[in-house]
Amino acid sequence: MKKQKRILICEDELLIAEYLKEVCLHAGFQVSGIATSYEEAIAHLNDNPTDLALLDIELEGNRGGIEIGRWISRNLKIPFIYLTAYSDANTINMAINSGPYVYLIKPIEPAVLIANIKLAITQQALNYSPQVADKFFLDTDSGKEPVILSRLLWVESADNYSVLNYVDGRHQILRSTLSFLESALPSYFIRIHRSYLINIRKVNTLSSSKVRIASTFLPVGRTYKDALKKYLDTNEVTLELEEGNNLN
Repeated sequence: MKKQKRILICEDELLIAEYLKEVCLHAGFQVSGIATSYEEAIAHLNDNPTDLALLDIELEGNRGGIEIGRWISRNLKIPFIYLTAYSDANTINMAINSGPYVYLIKPIEPAVLIANIKLAITQQALNYSPQVADKFFLDTDSGKEPVILSRLLWVESADNYSVLNYVDGRHQILRSTLSFLESALPSYFIRIHRSYLINIRKVNTLSSSKVRIASTFLPVGRTYKDALKKYLDTNEVTLELEEGNNLN
């Protein structure tokens, strides 16, 4: 007998969650659980084998479906699908850059949902790996601004503005806070200081108090050190340490 694929539903509106459950069960899938918050979802994923997650973007609490998606991208090798009523450009950009299989706008026809679930699971079995887009757009006072991820080194806070620093020395000023960009950019952009967000893939050397990107040294804030170390350990990232220095 073919083993049923296990689906986690992350949805805080219980009527919608029960509807999704019925659709999945009717299609022959097993629903391993329903989570209504980030904390419930992560606890479930840590304790229960799961083949796919359906993630509502807006959940109870400060962290929603996109944060769950980022956690899955970092820690598990399973596909996930966003289900949301939000179709604005910023939400879509944040969602896409976390690596979902697909982003579906509510209301969703059962046939469309099941077709995408089946395709996601099939592609996963064929070693499908979601590709994070290299460009996304942010809404600014001057219109939509493109952000080129592969060339972005770090972001510096300037009150209600942020200065993006690129490989070629170019600077891009956006009317966005650093906290907003931290939530919008992929998970390999790490906050190391209240004023700096870095592309960890561009770091040359690292010490307990600073990182070097190209020829620029940036400080590592005391309150951000543990989070940086945890990210490096969890993602098995190896960086050159300055002599006599580490993050401990």
